[in-house]
Amino acid sequence: MALVAREMPNKWKWLGRFLDVSETKIESIKEENESQEERCFQVLRNWLQTNGSKATVHSLMKAIQEVRNIEAMEAFDHHLGERHREENQPDDGQ
Repeated sequence: MALVAREMPNKWKWLGRFLDVSETKIESIKEENESQEERCFQVLRNWLQTNGSKATVHSLMKAIQEVRNIEAMEAFDHHLGERHREENQPDDGQ
């Protein structure tokens, strides 16, 4: 979440809208947080809390794509690839 928040601070409202965060919640987040990054983080946090298991990586990537933030999408995709490689490294018992 933090990675996406850092990559998309100026488009946090649009990201929230594509993730179906209510306009009321978006305005509340705007009033409660000064930093654009924090606003984006809180939109993502709200989306996760509201949707639970329906809040998937796929739906987040689709929303990032809808916002047309290629840099954020590439950074997120790279991060996911790194995590996948780390998880699939053999455990040598050390």
